[in-house]
Amino acid sequence: PQVAKTMLDNSYKLLDVRFAEEYAENRIPGAKLIPLNELVSRIAELNRKQPYIVYCHSGPRSAIATLILNEHRIEALALEGGIRDWPFEIEYPSVKPGIVAVAKKFH
Repeated sequence: PQVAKTMLDNSYKLLDVRFAEEYAENRIPGAKLIPLNELVSRIAELNRKQPYIVYCHSGPRSAIATLILNEHRIEALALEGGIRDWPFEIEYPSVKPGIVAVAKKFH
């Protein structure tokens, strides 16, 4: 995660390949959502000159997505541990008003 954070500060963009419901629940700020099952059909939405850091919940989906992107000549790296192990800021847009979201890690 620390290396990924540095890369994000230096031109890499985030790509979230989880389901839309997961993205609505929480996400790393600035991430673009393209669920893994839609990635091939939506690949044209990505900038081929832009490098990406891909994440999912814990890693398997982002590893597959990274392979797909690399096959399409898009530079991509998978975030080890996914959002589950991301120690930095996370948005919780689905939290109801008046309820405070607390980031906790469960392993």
